[in-house]
Amino acid sequence: MVSKDATSSVRELSPEVLGELVGLLTHDLRNPLAALASNLGFLGMVSENLGQDVREALVDLQLSVEVLTRIADAMEVVSQDLRMANSFAPTHFPVGSILSGLRPSVERAAQSHGVILRIDARTDARIVASEPSLSRAIAGLLHNAITLAPPGSEVVLDVRETPEGVRFRVEDRGPALAPEFRDVAFSAEGQVSLKGKAQGRYSRGLGLYVVGRTAQLAGAKLRVDEHHANGEKGGAVE
Repeated sequence: MVSKDATSSVRELSPEVLGELVGLLTHDLRNPLAALASNLGFLGMVSENLGQDVREALVDLQLSVEVLTRIADAMEVVSQDLRMANSFAPTHFPVGSILSGLRPSVERAAQSHGVILRIDARTDARIVASEPSLSRAIAGLLHNAITLAPPGSEVVLDVRETPEGVRFRVEDRGPALAPEFRDVAFSAEGQVSLKGKAQGRYSRGLGLYVVGRTAQLAGAKLRVDEHHANGEKGGAVE
């Protein structure tokens, strides 16, 4: 038996200890996810010998593993916030390395949601930033757009150089982020209050909170655009 005095509620713990606990859960979640991804990769290599229904089931499993991986990434961001930790140092890398890394999972998500993904990269300039954080921010914007875009519509990632640097712009035809939600939507508190509100643009894995926090960790600027004349809505990470 454990005495009552020897136990404590998580409400009594410091943010730093809570962050460590969330970090432990994230680490524990990544281990089975890695095993699932490895086995799915093996099955994908022999899928030509499997029936069509089995191949479709494998695609669904792959998508589910990728969603769970993004949720694990969100848990890691929460852990870092609680511990006030900045885990990634800036490096010098080409834009193309980010695009090639995020493209496969984003394309699978777009196909699953029935939307058209278009990546228009007009530069492969080298930039200085935290590459893992910037990649998560851009991927988070794309997955948010794919989740909220109407089926059959187009989600666009436009990458180009500007006088201020390299701009990554994501556009979609989903509900616009309401002006009154633009500050709170990228906060942890906002994810709780905006869930279920179409103009709050909530998406699984604390989508816009992760976008905002990882953009900050990357040293990037985040901007939400106004309505475009053609009815598209979008955000930009610079």
